[in-house]
Amino acid sequence: MILIKRGWHILLWAGLTAFTGFVTVCAAIYLYLAPTIPPVEVLKDVELQTPLSIYSADGQLMAEIGEQRRTPLQFEEIPELYVKALMAIEDHRFEDHIGVDPMRFGSAALEFITTGRPGSGGSTLTQQVARSFFLNPDKTFTRKFTEIILAFRMEQVLTKAEILELYSNQMYLGHRAYGIQAAAQVYYGRDISELELPELAMLAGLHQRPSGANPLAFPERAMSRRDTVLNRMYNLDFITDTEYQRAIAAPNTAERNSARIAVSAPYVAEQARLEVVRLFGEDAINAGYKVYTSIDARQQDAANRAVVRHLLNYSERHGYVGPEANHELPTEHDREDTELYQRLISQHGFFGGLEPALVIHVEDGQDLAADEDSAAEPTVLPHVLAWGRYSGWIEIPLEGMTWARERRSIDNYGPRISGPSDVLTEGDVIRVRRGDNGNWRLTQIPEAQSGFIAMDPNDGGIKAMVGGFDFFLSRFNRVTQANRQPGSTFKPFVYAAALDAGLSPSTLVNDAPISMQDATLEEVWRPRNSSDRYLGYIPMREALYRSINVASVRLLNDIGVTYASNYVSNFGFDPARLDRNLGMVLGNSSYTPLEVTRGYAAFANGGFRVDPYLVDRIEDPNGNIVYESPRVRACRDCDPETPGLAERILSAQTHYLMVDMLRQGITRGTGTAAQSLGRSDIAGKTGTTNNGADAWFAGFNPNLVAAAWVGRDDNTSLGFNEFGGRAALPIWIDFMSEALAGTPDSPWSRPSGIAQVRIDPESGKLAPPGYNGAVFEVFRSDLVPTESVTGSGNGGASGSGGTGSGDGSNRLF
Repeated sequence: MILIKRGWHILLWAGLTAFTGFVTVCAAIYLYLAPTIPPVEVLKDVELQTPLSIYSADGQLMAEIGEQRRTPLQFEEIPELYVKALMAIEDHRFEDHIGVDPMRFGSAALEFITTGRPGSGGSTLTQQVARSFFLNPDKTFTRKFTEIILAFRMEQVLTKAEILELYSNQMYLGHRAYGIQAAAQVYYGRDISELELPELAMLAGLHQRPSGANPLAFPERAMSRRDTVLNRMYNLDFITDTEYQRAIAAPNTAERNSARIAVSAPYVAEQARLEVVRLFGEDAINAGYKVYTSIDARQQDAANRAVVRHLLNYSERHGYVGPEANHELPTEHDREDTELYQRLISQHGFFGGLEPALVIHVEDGQDLAADEDSAAEPTVLPHVLAWGRYSGWIEIPLEGMTWARERRSIDNYGPRISGPSDVLTEGDVIRVRRGDNGNWRLTQIPEAQSGFIAMDPNDGGIKAMVGGFDFFLSRFNRVTQANRQPGSTFKPFVYAAALDAGLSPSTLVNDAPISMQDATLEEVWRPRNSSDRYLGYIPMREALYRSINVASVRLLNDIGVTYASNYVSNFGFDPARLDRNLGMVLGNSSYTPLEVTRGYAAFANGGFRVDPYLVDRIEDPNGNIVYESPRVRACRDCDPETPGLAERILSAQTHYLMVDMLRQGITRGTGTAAQSLGRSDIAGKTGTTNNGADAWFAGFNPNLVAAAWVGRDDNTSLGFNEFGGRAALPIWIDFMSEALAGTPDSPWSRPSGIAQVRIDPESGKLAPPGYNGAVFEVFRSDLVPTESVTGSGNGGASGSGGTGSGDGSNRLF
């Protein structure tokens, strides 16, 4: 008995000694670590790393940019079933402990004593939050004790709801998704509030191994983990038997989803990102800012379609460059082995809506003869059978590839194809798209590129911008970065200078060959017309709408290069980049489509210079506006001293005369294809450079100005007959047909100081009543011709008059 009592005393003493030692060690560790432990109070106002969100003017998401995809939630927005699932799998005593679960901690400690390895699974939700915000994941005693101390402190400072909110928003859940809202979008393409129990259980189970057991990369592991979550929820009475049975039977419905992009505008998004970085620095990308742009979602979609469609049309006009690659298929490959096909094609991306496909079989077609005693078998039509990376089996009929003559050079093609085998063989990697009739057709990534921009001319807000065929193929933005020669698209700026120099649309200019000695040029320059035809004396109006080069050079020579270059700079063109010689009128200086569009905005808005802007405003995560774009606005009828009024660079009269002439660029000139729009309030000008490397069209109505450029990045020729009216104008037409749909014609009103009279177009003089061939022309009131022509006229010459403008009897040269 004495021995038994003595044994109890020894055990009690040993226990007290061990406990005292444990407390002493813990106290010592606490005193050692306490000075280095960060204050947990910062979690009350923590700013989570959140991507930059970029929106159209009407609030449609165009892009999310940042290292982490995250959409923070308030605790009230977190589904109750998710909280139960999370507690069931991670910390079911969360509501009862004070940061550390003694039972789980003891279990982890026992595992260490028996195995010699740090225990796993002992951390509570609070500890996991502490580790995520303040610590690294290394399994060391120092880190573990620090984690415990932080957890105790967090429970004193934060409520359980606040801890759960932090956990649900902070934790990584795979595929760049941080937090449950981002994960719901990535795996299910829906808001967290829309998910069902099996999906919520799947997300709750991701926390342990987000990369190694997510439902996309490892579906079997993920389903096993989900079922474990559901089992624990059921055993803890968090869900009913009916809920459990229904959830456990549900299949894996997860699939990869991107952010809910409503408007595809990657070039816009990148430009907006650059603006944010310029204003706030690189850290702003992950600060949760919301950028609202001036982009019109409908117009942006229209621009996307127009650019892709007509670059493809251009590409197909110039023949087939051949397949992108060829994979040798096994001699006896099984056509059911689609995994082989998918593996071979998966390395080829999706660009510009063109799907990569692997040619499996090429059939040139045959007539199958029928036996006399049997019914005739059908004819096998020529076609190509291919495996599309995204669409699976694809059949391309012969009519979907008849365009694909071999391209030997830009203007040299092989013979027309008679069958698919003329251009394709098994194993070829090709591009396909749906044709207008819904059938598949062969296509190719175009070698030419485009820059397209549309802008509100009244305040400079950019409404649509496409910087190339596909952003992920080439991030170079040809709207803002490509300095290209605008060709004849530049002529209107010089013609405006001529009007303000005292000339009129009816001023006669000599279109005849000439040799020019220019001090800025190394040798004698002999400008020529693209047609190599010369018309003699023609009205200035006709020289513009016909885009006559030699007449335009003579016009510039008359008004003077120095005067004209200074005048042109008023439209916003950098004078340092302006070639100050007679070639200026032919667009030999290089500017971006954005700069050209800004210049044309003055023709659209009544004669004012506006500054383009893309970013309308920027909001911080709390909705506070931290930036608003400064802007000026055109106003024809406002007092010149009105605050925020754009600078007038064209008088109302000069503006009206220029618009009147540019309208004839569409009704009678090189842009006549735009008449298909059926509108009277559009005007514009084509442009083509001498070597055929650049094709342009810039045009407008009073509420929208847009420019399309087409060319090659290496500055080589687009090929024969690829003028602005063929290569670029169709993009502008397609865009405008959608952008202006449903809007009424809004023609420019005639200002005071403009007179309309009948003239003889061959002399520019006034035409008396009954004079044959007379046309109406408009003039500045102080430049109306005073001399009348004699005789009865030319018997019906059509003339070139417009809805107004002319300068009587003056002849240049």
